[in-house]
Amino acid sequence: QVPELKNVDIRRLARRSLKGKWAAAMIPMFVITTALVLPALIQCQDLFSSGILNAASVQDLQNVMEQLQQRQSGFLYSFLSFFSFLCTGAFTLAAAALSVRILRKEPISPQIAFIGFRQFIQAFLVDFLTTVFAFLWSLVTILPGTVVLLLCSGSAALSLIGSIVFAVAVIGYVFLILRYTLSFFIAQDNGTLPALHAIRYSVTLMKGRIWKFFSLQITFIGWILLASVPMVAGIMFLSASSRIDSVMMKVIAVFLILIGMVTVSMVKLYVKTADAVFYSAVSGNFGIAGSSSADENEEALSPELPEDTSPAEIVKNTVSSELPEQEPSSDSDSPGFDKM
Repeated sequence: QVPELKNVDIRRLARRSLKGKWAAAMIPMFVITTALVLPALIQCQDLFSSGILNAASVQDLQNVMEQLQQRQSGFLYSFLSFFSFLCTGAFTLAAAALSVRILRKEPISPQIAFIGFRQFIQAFLVDFLTTVFAFLWSLVTILPGTVVLLLCSGSAALSLIGSIVFAVAVIGYVFLILRYTLSFFIAQDNGTLPALHAIRYSVTLMKGRIWKFFSLQITFIGWILLASVPMVAGIMFLSASSRIDSVMMKVIAVFLILIGMVTVSMVKLYVKTADAVFYSAVSGNFGIAGSSSADENEEALSPELPEDTSPAEIVKNTVSSELPEQEPSSDSDSPGFDKM
């Protein structure tokens, strides 16, 4: 079993790996973030500008939803939906590949934003299958929890019970979905691996580590909320400008949204790099050659390490220092694949 790094060490290694690479890495990450967020952002803005927040009755809400459905049946929304369906997997894989290259001190270029299209079928299938699995898990967690919540609305005591059951269902759903979180990291490292095998190997790696990964993501909530402020403000300004027809408000809205895309991309780059450290630690796949001595391993997380030391080497040294010595084996170098 591969020992775990502490969250503080994972974040520190992510920051160290990004040192001096922010400018180069931000270009492809901005492209990736824009491709993943912009379609949903346009639909979200349309939802706010439809007046749904001002609906005073069920009839008003129905009228707003009908108008919104008619508006979103046009070519633009059909294209955005089709684009998201086809390309989300490729761009998500590109984000994983970018963060892994940063960790392994490999060359970074703007073209990395489109590297997922080299494995388009694999990336699409990983995204499609994980979405299907997420939907199926929602049928046995979220749906029953919602039914219980609605049935327990008679009194305060029943409402409390229903709320607890619903909260447990949501938490269970999140933990089940997190098992697939390493699928794209595995896929970008193994371009010929079938998508289902990548997902199954992710489930294997995440066994007993779901809470660890969940707690790691929780530590980024503050940064995520802070980075989202300009984008949320931009959406609100854009929604208001559509009602009062103000050109100045539209300009301000676009400016805020662009700033928001930059800040979200920065935080996404930080989070993804931390995820790459987590993936390298739990999989033992460091993408580098050579090993370190025991003395070097003891100093793996020391701030006195040379600045040119690869973060991937730091992770490898940290993990290998805690592993017991083993006899050479003729088994596969990628444990777990042969068991699927």
